[in-house]
Amino acid sequence: MMLKQSMTALLAVATLAGTLVAAPAMARPDWDHGRPGYGHHDRRPGYWNGRAYYHPRGLAYRRWGTGQILPRAYWGGSYWAVNDWRAYGLAPVASGFRWVRVGPDALLVNVRNGHIRATRYGVFR
Repeated sequence: MMLKQSMTALLAVATLAGTLVAAPAMARPDWDHGRPGYGHHDRRPGYWNGRAYYHPRGLAYRRWGTGQILPRAYWGGSYWAVNDWRAYGLAPVASGFRWVRVGPDALLVNVRNGHIRATRYGVFR
């Protein structure tokens, strides 16, 4: 009888200790809708601080390169604009250009024609 009580008490203590230790590890502030880093709740450097990211309708991620023309859906409005370029370690923006987020990448785009002047891959987590 004493052994059964000891085992029950030990099991209860182990369960409680495991719960207390695991709770902080399970809290994932960098997750938004099951996708790491795509939400606006994470303020760590390199994490997107804008609205939850998704590609414009009808478009999917692809790795764009310097010299290519980015579709207007990515840069025509201000939704995908990276206004706080310093927070992501991006270069200053010249007049007529804008840093735009495309998936995990940042592209420096001419706002008149969509011509990509510079690329930084994997900026956003």
